[in-house]
Amino acid sequence: MRLAAFALALILLAPATGRAQAPLPLSAEEAVARALEASASVAAAAARTSVQEAALRRARAERRPAFETYAAYTRLSGNIPQIDFEIPPIPGVDTQAFTLAPVELNRYHLQLSADQPLYNGGRTAAAIRSARFRADAARQDRQAAEADVAFETRQAYWRLYEARAVLQALESALAYVEAHLADAQNRLSVGAAMPSDVLA
Repeated sequence: MRLAAFALALILLAPATGRAQAPLPLSAEEAVARALEASASVAAAAARTSVQEAALRRARAERRPAFETYAAYTRLSGNIPQIDFEIPPIPGVDTQAFTLAPVELNRYHLQLSADQPLYNGGRTAAAIRSARFRADAARQDRQAAEADVAFETRQAYWRLYEARAVLQALESALAYVEAHLADAQNRLSVGAAMPSDVLA
């Protein structure tokens, strides 16, 4: 992971060589933000956190009532005969035929059911506690992964900054030596210096 963070810093921050030190194109915090976005370990930790948080929500949902609805419609054909009965004649009573079961061509059915656990020996509460612990652990793992990437990116950032400062100092020293050599050669060419002065 350290090599990855250092390589990321080199890609983002490396300036063109052979010139004076220029301002860094990114601040340390901007480099950290980009490293967090590109980090596979942080993405994996975030995915594990999402899984455990979903498991916690599912465990909490077990203690809530569950509702279920069912609806149906049936259309019967129109050629079903009705069942008619006729009472035998009774002296002094006016009797007539009547329908025992009228045919309903359109039939509707609607059902609503509710399921609410009242007691299950503490199984639901234990499942919620376990899921909450796992979710908390996943969040802490994600925070640790983010902290590791941030630390290593800042470390690589400032190491690169230091290396650039050292490079600038070396370039300045080289320029001074080259100027001194050129001056000694000029004095030697006009006879104002000895060959040993050039080698000094």
